[in-house]
Amino acid sequence: GETNALIKAPGARNVGVSNQPGVLTDWRGYTLVPSIQSYRENMIGLKTDTFPENVEFDLTSVTVVPTRGAIVRAEYAPEIGDRALIKLITSSDKIVPFGAVLSANNYKKSFIVGEDGQVFVTGLSRGSALHVKWGVSPDKQCKTDYIPDENDSRSIKNLTLKCL
Repeated sequence: GETNALIKAPGARNVGVSNQPGVLTDWRGYTLVPSIQSYRENMIGLKTDTFPENVEFDLTSVTVVPTRGAIVRAEYAPEIGDRALIKLITSSDKIVPFGAVLSANNYKKSFIVGEDGQVFVTGLSRGSALHVKWGVSPDKQCKTDYIPDENDSRSIKNLTLKCL
């Protein structure tokens, strides 16, 4: 076809494209979707069952409207890194309260702390700085670093961190 879409998902290798058998992203996270419709909305979706264990996406489909003969870009922003279920404990051995906000990787993404001080976090790398806040005063904030057990091969890490 003369009209195509270029998928850009940096770092997400071997991810399949919906309704495109055999189309996978390369080792860099790029691929070409052939023969899309000119002057019409085309939904370009990623197959979630092909995501590697260390890759998460906020959006898994993009709509593009190309002109005839165009190559349009469908961009995705994958988060590459560990997934972890973390239980947070304050320096005074209390559980971080429900509704606290955890920011990871220099405030690029935020997560809400659930019951029993647990929070599910994605896109972590060893040594990622975690900032937790449940109020304005300094005693209602804390920091810790994500340092998983090197022998833990599970796809979702499960750990308890003391937040100072």
